[in-house]
Formats: sequence, structure tokens, C-alpha cells
Amino acid sequence: MPNEQALRDDNRTPTVLYEENGEVRRVSVLKPLPAGEHFLTAAREKMGGGKEDLVVPALGKRLIVKGVAIAQQPDTTQGAQVLLGGRVIHKVWVNDQSGYVPMRQEGAVGEKLEVQNVAFQGSERAFYVVNYLEV
Repeated sequence: MPNEQALRDDNRTPTVLYEENGEVRRVSVLKPLPAGEHFLTAAREKMGGGKEDLVVPALGKRLIVKGVAIAQQPDTTQGAQVLLGGRVIHKVWVNDQSGYVPMRQEGAVGEKLEVQNVAFQGSERAFYVVNYLEV
């Protein structure tokens, strides 16, 4: 049986232990886990072929893409892709390749984030979600 005292802080509030920089620390509702980077999220549903801007950074800023998900209609057999500064950073060809892909792709200052449906017909569509930082 675990030591119940070890799972509570001095105020008897339930806690969870975690390790940070080699030290054991406690987290509870009174002392939450320290937050890491706070992502921004951009989402777009795009119908038909072509390319569109998803995020254009503010003047003098650059984008760091932290994760991408692309979902297509089940009957679509064409490619859907996300580009950063004109280079492809994630692409799917069929809907069963969908899912969230964590990554770290850094753009240069002023490079925009784009989505592109490759060879889609008029009513075919894809849905894009991108987590990113603007620095």
C-alpha cells in the first residue's frame, strides 16, 4: 500500500509527483504543473484544388510549427499538404494517413504557412489543423 502521506502536500491536498531537472516535485490543484510553450492553433477547411495562406506572421516575426493534422473526405485520393515558406512540411495522400503529427519546423522571418489541396476536384475537401508559435 502506498504511503498516503507522500501523495499529499502539507495542506493534505492530493498531489502527483513528477521529476524536473533531477528533482522530485509535487503538482496539485493548488500548484499546477508548470506550463510549457503555449501554442497558437490555426484551422481551415479547404474545398477544391489550389493553395491558400493559413498564417502570415507579423512583420519581423517567424513561425515555428509544433504539430499538424490533415483530414480528407474518405473518398478523396489526392494529396493534401502544409507548406512553410514554400517547402512541404507535412503531406497525406489518403484519409487513412490522417492524425496529429508533432514536429518542430522553423520558418525564416516573414515566411508564411500555407495549405494546398493537390489535384482535388471541385467538391473534394480537406481539413487542416496546425499548432504553431510566432516568435
